[in-house]
Amino acid sequence: MGGLLATIFAAMHFMFGPMIGALSDAYGPRPVLLLAFGVMALNHLLMPVAHTIWLPILGRMIGGITAATQSTAAAYIADISKPHEKAKNFGLIGATSGVGFVIGPLLGGFLAVWGVRSPFYATNIMAAMIMGFGWLILPETVTQRIRRPFALRRANPLSALRHIAALPGLGTLLTVNFIYTMAFFVYPAI
Repeated sequence: MGGLLATIFAAMHFMFGPMIGALSDAYGPRPVLLLAFGVMALNHLLMPVAHTIWLPILGRMIGGITAATQSTAAAYIADISKPHEKAKNFGLIGATSGVGFVIGPLLGGFLAVWGVRSPFYATNIMAAMIMGFGWLILPETVTQRIRRPFALRRANPLSALRHIAALPGLGTLLTVNFIYTMAFFVYPAI
């Protein structure tokens, strides 16, 4: 069941990543990120009340969709970073992800002392706090000059891969990145 839930999360992440990116191009990353955190907070209220396997499956589907904002967050960082700060700021994204993989289960273990549902309530509170914090401090970076209308063809994950792979030299890079990413996510899934 754990493998099924992890696979569902990853499948939703893959399928909705380009759509979230296209929505971000059309409406801006700020509302997309804030909405994702709001839905994530609500999703974490769904998980602790699950008394049947269908609710965790639905929850992992929703969670995978809301987590598909990684490229939107990276684009946002690129938009707000000065050219000489971009490498450092992208490194911070990777570092926070790694720290989350270490601290998240540790914190969840400590919180589980108060019941197995308490980690979900804690993540609900954290997601809501991040949404509120983002509401207060995140400026919008997409202006009318660079805004792209939403196009369903750009929201297709397979066509996005095909377009990227058609660029010279990127097919091999994508293959290596796929193998690396698959190996990276095996550890937290197991």
